[in-house]
Amino acid sequence: MVRLKSTNELILNAIDFLRSAQPQLDTKPGSVARDLIIDAPSTQLARLYEELARIRTAQSLRTSLGIDLDRLGQNYGATRKQGSKSNGPGLFTFNDIEADIPINKGDIVTANNGATFLVVNSLTISSIFANTYRATASIFRSDLDFVGITDEFAVEVLLEATSVGTIGNISKYSLATTSTPGVSNVTNAVAFGGGTNAEDDAAFRSRVLAIFSGSNTGTSLGYRNSAISDPAVLDALVVGPGDDLMTRDGTQVFVSEDGTRTITSEGTGGKVDIYIFGTRLIEVLDSYVYQDKSNQDNATSPKNDFVLGQIVADAGKTVTRKRLDDLANGVLPNQPVNDIISVSGSSSGANFIQIQTARGGLIEYIGFQIKFLIFLKI
Repeated sequence: MVRLKSTNELILNAIDFLRSAQPQLDTKPGSVARDLIIDAPSTQLARLYEELARIRTAQSLRTSLGIDLDRLGQNYGATRKQGSKSNGPGLFTFNDIEADIPINKGDIVTANNGATFLVVNSLTISSIFANTYRATASIFRSDLDFVGITDEFAVEVLLEATSVGTIGNISKYSLATTSTPGVSNVTNAVAFGGGTNAEDDAAFRSRVLAIFSGSNTGTSLGYRNSAISDPAVLDALVVGPGDDLMTRDGTQVFVSEDGTRTITSEGTGGKVDIYIFGTRLIEVLDSYVYQDKSNQDNATSPKNDFVLGQIVADAGKTVTRKRLDDLANGVLPNQPVNDIISVSGSSSGANFIQIQTARGGLIEYIGFQIKFLIFLKI
């Protein structure tokens, strides 16, 4: 490997060479020989050495940083995880609803820690559905009382952080203000999650180096690297033979009162379990033709319940049974539903114009189509 030299080293080497070739040559600082023959070439050569040093650092997986590391990783099919945005339901409250209050997509909500969030889907708060908003406020009354909100009406709105990172993972009751006119107060009855920081150089470097160390095939590290390479995966845990969490192979584990786990009998081995935690938001369209099953013309009867994301063949199954069947078939189920974006209905089914009937604040839809967001924890 070439040894990189500094400017002083180059100057001293040049002086030593000239003294042996021309002993009488004046090489003191300020002399013509020193300025033209020694200092000028040495300075330019030193810059070349500096550039070589930068290239050497940038071309090494162990020393490269930032964009240089990204470019190296791309050569081997590895891409830095850019992080994810947190999300969760915000609770908008109102003193009164004398006129329609539009909540527009993109409206800003700010938390106490300075994190900002955007409204994911637009909706209009109408006095026609006042009983529904009053019922929502009643459901969250204990939470609203805790933060000192006495408003009579409330609605849940899906929010997403404006930037990636854990700063958006706020705790309960952290939302403080909103830019939406007409909203009296805002808070959150549940903590927001799903926000992760972009993968740092150390973590990304370790993942790339695993490709060359042979740890990318048939090993726990390889399995984990394969799982977390998906941007939607936040973390992964690999449980293999000999692990006290692996009981599927017949391993018997004793758990003491303090939670310590001790393997009392080893299993047959040969099995690996991978537990993955992550989030992925997808939009799904679901169509449904309403037919009264209560024989009482009662749309609110439990007999008329419809589970979003459930195909006709699964109508007789419970949500849990459907999820188990989907997972057994290698399909991620379209549940749980995190937020309904829009609902539209039509008696003919052609134009999907909304038809609604207010019955004690409840809405009845005939032949409606629902577009909803799915928030999967995989």
